[in-house]
Amino acid sequence: MNDRHPNLLPALAALALFVATAALFWPSVSYSLVNFDDPVFITRNPIVADGFSWRSVPRAFTALHGDKLMYNPVLWLSYLADTALFHATPAHPWGFHLTNVLLHAANAVLLYFILLAAVRRPGLALFAAAFWALHPLRVESVAWVTERKDTLSTFFALASILLYLKAWGRGRPARDSGPGAQPPPPSFHFSLFTFHCGKGYQCLALLAFAAGLLSKPMLVTLPFLFLLLDYWPLRRFALRDAPRALPRLAVGKWPYFLLSLVFALLTRALQTDAVTPFSLLQRLYWLPSNYFFYLAKTVWPVALIPMNPGLPVTPAFIAGVSVLLLGLAVLAGALLRRCPGFAVGLAAFAGLLFPVSGIVFIGHHPVADRYTYLPAIGLSLALLALLDILLPGRGRHARAACSVAKPPTSCQTQLCIVHCALCILPAALAAVTARILPTWKDTPALYARIAAFAPDHFAVLAHRFHHAFFVRGDVAEAAGLADRMVSLRPGSAQSDYAKVLTLSQTRTSREALDFHAAHLPPLPALRQHHSLPLLLAVLATDAGDTGAAAYNLRLARDASPGDAASDAAIDNIGRWLDAVSGRAPLPPEDLLRPATAVWYLGACAQALPSLLGIARAAPSNPALLNNVAWLLATTAGSPASPGDVLAIARQALALSPDHPVIRDTLAVALAYAGDFDTAIAIDTAVADFLRTSTASDAPHMLANVEKRLSLFRTRTPYTENSPALLLHAP
Repeated sequence: MNDRHPNLLPALAALALFVATAALFWPSVSYSLVNFDDPVFITRNPIVADGFSWRSVPRAFTALHGDKLMYNPVLWLSYLADTALFHATPAHPWGFHLTNVLLHAANAVLLYFILLAAVRRPGLALFAAAFWALHPLRVESVAWVTERKDTLSTFFALASILLYLKAWGRGRPARDSGPGAQPPPPSFHFSLFTFHCGKGYQCLALLAFAAGLLSKPMLVTLPFLFLLLDYWPLRRFALRDAPRALPRLAVGKWPYFLLSLVFALLTRALQTDAVTPFSLLQRLYWLPSNYFFYLAKTVWPVALIPMNPGLPVTPAFIAGVSVLLLGLAVLAGALLRRCPGFAVGLAAFAGLLFPVSGIVFIGHHPVADRYTYLPAIGLSLALLALLDILLPGRGRHARAACSVAKPPTSCQTQLCIVHCALCILPAALAAVTARILPTWKDTPALYARIAAFAPDHFAVLAHRFHHAFFVRGDVAEAAGLADRMVSLRPGSAQSDYAKVLTLSQTRTSREALDFHAAHLPPLPALRQHHSLPLLLAVLATDAGDTGAAAYNLRLARDASPGDAASDAAIDNIGRWLDAVSGRAPLPPEDLLRPATAVWYLGACAQALPSLLGIARAAPSNPALLNNVAWLLATTAGSPASPGDVLAIARQALALSPDHPVIRDTLAVALAYAGDFDTAIAIDTAVADFLRTSTASDAPHMLANVEKRLSLFRTRTPYTENSPALLLHAP
């Protein structure tokens, strides 16, 4: 059957690989977004927020996003396609996850055909492709929606590689890279159109490369991989002819190198604020540790966590890993003639990883699992080349693999053991992948995974701070966490925000501003954290410094990610600043939303006088009084006096004594004041009324009232994110 249908076996293997890869990562389709760049790339992305339309397509190519640092139009188009095809939204992100899974499965198939083109052995190519596709290091790139950059750019990169191999793979020698190496055909370089579009595969390879760069500029070193492929498996030049052949072949790839240069310069210009200012000597010093980290995690994938702090960088450790890496390079050189693919694969891994190896240090994390997504294909290529030499094929290398000194039965036993190991290894990798995949199920699971291995990780402290301050209202615990954040990263905008926020709530606005002035983060950091200048504007207004308030408000506008919610928050707080300073007073019904925006920011002590003033200024408006009472009573850690909250709720009820919503608000206010028995009595009556009500929203409200009753019976007040609900109410 194989002789009559030579393409059947590779096609079946590719199908099996696609299904196995998709099935392994399929649980991630049900995952939610996480509070780690997903808000920037999806939730607050103005390009994606309004969904697909023909007007959004040109905007993807003309707008910068990702903290105003990134130009990835094809990435934005892929998110827009998700919103059009799967109706994906931040609340229902299954479509975003589905595309990631399908892209990864497609990448596995593309890699399989690339490896098959290299050695023409379907079984070994399938193993090496499965090793890459099922490896736990792929989890971060596939299960995290933000890292669509990896799956999408790699799809185009692998397509470009496959097309390049297709264009130049005609009639290449089967194995020998020596005297029989085929020279490259004549080419003309004066015209991009005549040289590339005259050869269809080369034109498509170039277009795929350009699309990959428009997805993620990490592909800038891909042209160097093409030079490696020219040596093996394409055999376009022999090793002894490299000094003469390589320049000629490099010139033939000038469009690729030109695109790489353009995108490298563009990325460097756009991400100037994001680059951490370490010296070149420091970055070179850390390189051996970073490269060893990825090799070690590939061989032994344990303790894989997001935002990994990396390995030690002590002189002794750097010296040790440098010796190991040098030994690996020596081994590759020694095997170069017999197994050129091993050296090519290792060089491909090193070259594709180079842009994210730490030579350009962005952010705070020197290493990340996702950085291996594309470079790891080099390791699969190296592994494949070794297996191709060590394991006999159908009649090939049998003598080399089984020497005369070994009995045939012994040789067969050893080969059987090796083949069993080749079957077990992908299954073992898949089991580890399935175990750590739920790390990305939601935000709590993500930070729980990090905390399990690094409890003092800065990201863990920041997450705990947010939960303590905004969810549980424990300002004292939040203040302690803010101190730890400052000690770990002094001068960080996130640390400064946490400390300034807690100081403003436990002491005064002036003390918080003084701390900020003494620990001023750099301006680029402020531009990446628009909540900090927004908070400073509020505190400066509260302290009477209108000039500093206006400056920080302008800074917050400049740093805004550009989505509708962030712009609306800045506009509302700007209106609050004008109203409080007396420049543009607002009537009570118009001041509620701006004051709520300040409350939502966490500056509750600064917003409280405005909210109490609204209640005093509108004593005959029950809806407005009800909203103020609900906001003050349901916010965790609210600084409002229980007496003030109860007075506002009772005043609203006196105006509308039979309104079930206002009666429910009074019950919540009583629970806030600690009078749970009266709260239970009132909400029990509300629940009885709702059970007989014919209003369309009665069942929904009844379910909420019953939930509050269960809390009151355990002497627990009811809290929710009421500022967000009020701000986003129609």
